[in-house]
Amino acid sequence: MNYKKYLMFLLFLIIFSCSTVEKNKNPVIGVWEIETVAWNDSLMTPLEPNQIKIFTEKHVIYTWHNFENENSPDTLLSVGFGEYIYNENSGFVTETIKVHSNQNMVGSSFNYKVVKYGTSFYIQDVELLDGNILTETWRRVE
Repeated sequence: MNYKKYLMFLLFLIIFSCSTVEKNKNPVIGVWEIETVAWNDSLMTPLEPNQIKIFTEKHVIYTWHNFENENSPDTLLSVGFGEYIYNENSGFVTETIKVHSNQNMVGSSFNYKVVKYGTSFYIQDVELLDGNILTETWRRVE
């Protein structure tokens, strides 16, 4: 009789722990590819090759297109790396840049809210250092 109670307790514990882990899972962990970009509310066509963003438990690395200068159509595919914190309660992410192709970005922090749309997440209005607003939608690759 005690054996059945013990098994029922273990089964309950396993089910409860599995549902807790899924509920608290960080939705940004994974590999993402840029889908749409808007600069100050003007929709832009993402440049090729598509930008990639990878989130681990604590770190983020991403590619981005760096224009040689304002008048040049040529770009370099550049990279940024840093740490991030995902606030489960508010849905906000804070990224702190540790390494960046643009040295002026090193040490900068950005905050944005993550809203899930099926297999994508939406980054709402990231205010950059120069005051411009960048809005991006990323599609999960992995």
